Amino acid sequence: LLSISSPFFSTLFHGGFKESGQDEIEIKDVDSETFTMMLNVLHRVGDPIRKEHLHDLLQIAHRFNIDCLLFEVERFLLPSKSQELSLSERFLIADMYTLITLKENCKKEFKGSYDILDT
Repeated sequence: LLSISSPFFSTLFHGGFKESGQDEIEIKDVDSETFTMMLNVLHRVGDPIRKEHLHDLLQIAHRFNIDCLLFEVERFLLPSKSQELSLSERFLIADMYTLITLKENCKKEFKGSYDILDT
């Protein structure tokens, strides 16, 4: 699943590097909880995305080029799912992580909304 979801992992596992023959590969600078959450999202186990882990998941998605993880986090941040975050918070996250669909959605919501004044 990782190879299919990420060019990074595809190259790591199948690119002829010394790691590809190992039983275990250490992924530096990623804690096991974040990695497990990423796997849960990719395997669609429950709904593991929570507000406190958004930035970690988005960082790991960008670092390992996992577009489907970006899509799932972006989908979580759309207004029907993300009641915990204000419109301005969602817009800032969209801008920071280049989530185009979310950013456009937030722009539409800003029309007639004064929520941005809260930040």
